[in-house]
Amino acid sequence: MPTSSPQSYPNPESYFTIGPYITDPQKFFGREEELRAILHRLRTMQSTSVVGERRIGKSSLLYHIFQTGNARLQTNDLRFVFIDLQEAKFQRQDLFLKNVLKELDLTHARIQPDADITEALVVFSEEVEKLERKPVLLVDEFDDGLKNGRYSENFFEHLRSMIGSRKLGFVTTSKKSLKDACLEGGYASPFYNVFTTKKLGPLTDEEAGQFLLAVHQDFGLTEFEWKLVNSYCTNEPIKLQIALKQILRLREAQGDKEMLFGERYQEELRSFFADKKDHRKALVRRGMKNWKEIANLILETAKAVK
Repeated sequence: MPTSSPQSYPNPESYFTIGPYITDPQKFFGREEELRAILHRLRTMQSTSVVGERRIGKSSLLYHIFQTGNARLQTNDLRFVFIDLQEAKFQRQDLFLKNVLKELDLTHARIQPDADITEALVVFSEEVEKLERKPVLLVDEFDDGLKNGRYSENFFEHLRSMIGSRKLGFVTTSKKSLKDACLEGGYASPFYNVFTTKKLGPLTDEEAGQFLLAVHQDFGLTEFEWKLVNSYCTNEPIKLQIALKQILRLREAQGDKEMLFGERYQEELRSFFADKKDHRKALVRRGMKNWKEIANLILETAKAVK
């Protein structure tokens, strides 16, 4: 009898997105409530500040809006620009205005280095008004960028005016509120008070379950792997991905696999989180969660809907 070739699976090292933000829309899971709220406001050019702790998925959410915003709104009325405010080309007000115009394919040569900011803002407004589609700036790492950037009160007052008059939309991400970020940066402008704040926390059980189901469909998780998933997987996106990657790496390992998992999991977590607490022990104290049951329920619900 012919022998069947062993089933091949993706490489766990490249399958999971750990560290950088997610750029493949097919690998983005959950956040439906947050997406609906943000995009609903953008229909009328109202701006939103997304606030959440580090490594909770703010940048991935923002980039997903950049990629899919118009499709989700079933329109082509908005022109999205993704901005990492930590990039040098956005950390001076004249460069910010010039590079936003460049991203929008608008004339930017009239904004010269260290130009008078009032004149530069007038040029910026004139160019933006030429667009057929409304521009929406998706500004990532707003609080960190503000610490190192060179901006004036006039710069923020003018942007606030453009937001208020619905000529420009903003979605920002930060670890602290816009108000705290602006005041700590020494800015008196009430730039922040034209934003609605949206808190971003861990994934819901359903959202994490959807991701686990996708991983199971791609890798065929064994009972031993589901046992580790139930014991150690959490709703926090980066910890969930790290745990799954380390669980799947055990397929090539020898010896006490659960002990090896614990060592690798803790080591990788510590490369992303400054605290020295034992994340694995904290999960054990939390108790097991039946992720396999949650994933199966999601699958059965999807089948019933079809």
